[in-house]
Amino acid sequence: MRQPSRALPILLLLASLVASCDNSKNPDEPSATRVVRIDGDLNFGDVQVAQEAQKTLRIFNDGTANLTVTAIQGASVFTASWSSGVIAPGTSQTTVVNFRPAAAQSYNGTLVIASDATTGANQITVVARGVS
Repeated sequence: MRQPSRALPILLLLASLVASCDNSKNPDEPSATRVVRIDGDLNFGDVQVAQEAQKTLRIFNDGTANLTVTAIQGASVFTASWSSGVIAPGTSQTTVVNFRPAAAQSYNGTLVIASDATTGANQITVVARGVS
């Protein structure tokens, strides 16, 4: 009488192990990052009501994947020439921030860069005052 082959259970075990392996991610590869960094001086000082002052702001992507910026958020007296788009890894985007005071008052606060960043500083302080 012929004995059952041991090869079949071993082949089934190997097939099961191969099927359970996830080859889509290499554990030796670091995860993609989107690291936002902001550089600029947004101290506008005193600006006449209904006049406009401008400052330059640079938004950096110090990560390894594309950074998608969806908005630059702040008080309505601040607008930006560029406020959404993609910043490639290792590059930056320059934008001009405009301040047009609507009244004689302080507009000190924060601008926030809304994005899909995985880490980094996404806020910058704004110092501005409207004067008559």
